Amino acid sequence: MPQAIVGFLFTPAFAASFAGSLLTSAVGLGLSMGLQFIAQELFGQKQRKPEDIQGLFRQSVGPRSRHYGRVKVGGYVVFIETKNGSLYQLIVHGQGPITGYHETYIDNRLVELQSGYAGGVVTPPYNPGSQIIDTHFGWPGVSGWGRLNTDFPSIWSPAHKLEGLAASLLYTASVDQDDITKVYPNRIPLLHRVIDGAGCYDPRSGTSPWTRNAALIMRDYLTHPDGMQIPGWLIDEASFATAANVCDEAVPIKGGGTIPRYAIGLTYSFDEEPRAVLSRIINACDGRLYITSAGKVGFDAGKWVAPVVTISDADGHIISASLRDSSGPFRETNEVIVKFTHVEVGYKEATSDPWRDEASISQLGEVRSNVLNAYEIQHHNHARRIAKIVQKRASPRWQGSITCTLHALNAWDQRWINLVLPDYEIDGTFEILGTPALDTESMTVTLQVASFEASTYDFNATLEEGTGPTVPEALVEETIPVPTGVWTNTPQRDLGDIDYETPEGWEKTPMRVYVAAIHWDPAPRGGLQADAQYSLNGGVDWLGMAVADGGRDAETGPMNRGVVIKQRVRWRTVGGAVSDWVNGADVTIPG
Repeated sequence: MPQAIVGFLFTPAFAASFAGSLLTSAVGLGLSMGLQFIAQELFGQKQRKPEDIQGLFRQSVGPRSRHYGRVKVGGYVVFIETKNGSLYQLIVHGQGPITGYHETYIDNRLVELQSGYAGGVVTPPYNPGSQIIDTHFGWPGVSGWGRLNTDFPSIWSPAHKLEGLAASLLYTASVDQDDITKVYPNRIPLLHRVIDGAGCYDPRSGTSPWTRNAALIMRDYLTHPDGMQIPGWLIDEASFATAANVCDEAVPIKGGGTIPRYAIGLTYSFDEEPRAVLSRIINACDGRLYITSAGKVGFDAGKWVAPVVTISDADGHIISASLRDSSGPFRETNEVIVKFTHVEVGYKEATSDPWRDEASISQLGEVRSNVLNAYEIQHHNHARRIAKIVQKRASPRWQGSITCTLHALNAWDQRWINLVLPDYEIDGTFEILGTPALDTESMTVTLQVASFEASTYDFNATLEEGTGPTVPEALVEETIPVPTGVWTNTPQRDLGDIDYETPEGWEKTPMRVYVAAIHWDPAPRGGLQADAQYSLNGGVDWLGMAVADGGRDAETGPMNRGVVIKQRVRWRTVGGAVSDWVNGADVTIPG
C-alpha cells in the first residue's frame, strides 16, 4: 500500500483538521456528477430559478447572497422615498465585492450611463439630469450615499453605510403628465443590472480576476468566509489548476464559434445548504470533489482521462463483487432535459432540446424522462453536453459495489479504473462513485462503481447540439407616428343673422367671425385619436382645441382680429401613450 496514503489515512492531525467543519460532510458524500442527478432531490431545497434573483423586493434587511460569473439581478429595495416629485430607490444587489456592472436596465430597457458604471442615463427617453444611478461595488471600507445624506438628512446619515454590499441608488425625477407612460410605463421605475460577480483566486496566475470558470468558482466557494470556510492550505491547487484549464477549453458550437467548456453563472444565498451549492457547481461542469492521498481537497471537471489503475479479480484484487445489469428494461432513463439560463432572452429560464436514447426508447416502448435543473448553465450547447453525460450515467451497463484488498487504495483519488471481472465477462472502464470506504479491521476497501464509456464526452456540435430555444426578435417599444399633412388656416364661421335698425326699419345681416384651424391626414392605423392645442401671440400657455368628429380637423373659438395663433397636433393611443407634437404654420387673424 502506498506510504503516502497510509500516512494520510491514519494521521490524527488529519482527522482533527476536519473536525467540526463541513468538509467531511461535503466530500464524504462523494459528490460527483454521477450522484447529483439523484442528490439534487435528496437535499430538499428548491433550486433558485433566474427570476428568483431578478425580483425586486421592498425589505429593509433582505437575505444575504453572493454572485459568481455574470448574472442578471434585482435586489432588495432598502430605501424608497420621494422629494419634490423625485423618487429615490436604494437597491442592494448582494454581498460584495463584485467586479463590475455589465449592463443596466430600467423597466426592461437597456440603457447607457454617462460613465459606464454610474451617472446620468443617456438613453432616450431618459436624460442625464432626470435619471441618475449611483453605484457601489461592495468593497470593504467604501460606504456612504451622499445624495441621500443631503436630501434626507432627517432619516439618512453617513452612519447608514451598507458597507460591503453591492448596491445602486436610482434617482428619477418627475416628468410632464403627458410623458409619464412613455418615460415610466410602470409608474415606479424597475432597475435590473447584469453584474460581473466576485473575483476568484486562480492558482495558475496567483491573481483573483472575475471569472465564469466553474473550477475557480468551486475553489472560491470552498475557501470563502461566506462559503465552506475551508483553509486554503487544504486545497490541492494542482488539481484545481488542471480543472480550470479544462473549464477554459474552447468548445465548438453549432453555427460556428466557440464557448468555454464549463462557463457558469451562479448566485447563492447564505442560508442555502452548502451541499446544495456544491452540487449546483458540480452539475454544471460534470465535476467531482475528492480527498487526495495527501489529505487535501481535489477537484475534477468533466473530461475523459484514461484510467491508470487496474483492479482485477484475476490478480486477486477483488474479494467480492455485487453488480447488476442496468441494460434493457432496467434502464433508469432514456431522455434528459436540462433547464438552464438563456442569456440571449434576458437571462430567463429555458428548456434544452431533450437528449434521447432512441434505441432504448424503441426497445422499451416508452420514454423515461428526467429533468435536471441546472440554471448555472448559460448556453444551449453546454446544456446538451451535460444532458448527454447525465443520460449516459443514468443507465450504465453495470453498476454496484466491489470489495477489494488494499490494492484499491491506489484508486483512492482516481475517477476511473480498469475493472476486470471474468465471472461477469467484464473487462473495461468503470467510474468510482463517491468516496472509497476503508475498513481498518478487515483491511478492505469498498468501491461503488458504474461502467463508463469514454465516448460520453465526445460531442459533435453540428450533429448533437440540437435545436435551442427560439430567440425572439427584440421587442421594440411602440413608436407612435406623428401626424402628417398638417396645415393651418383662418376660416370664417357664420354665427347666424343679427337684427339691426335702419331708417327704413329693421333688417337682418349675417354675423361672421374668424377662427384658427388646423388640419391633418387620417390616422395611419386604428387606436389613435388626435389632441390639438393653440397659443396666443407667442404665449407659453397652450389651450385645447375641439377636434371634429372626423378626427382630421380642429379649430378655436372666435378670435380677435390681428391675433397671431400657434397651433399643434399629436396622436394619442387608447393606453395614453402619445406621439411628439407637430406644429402647424402660424396664422394671423385677418384685420
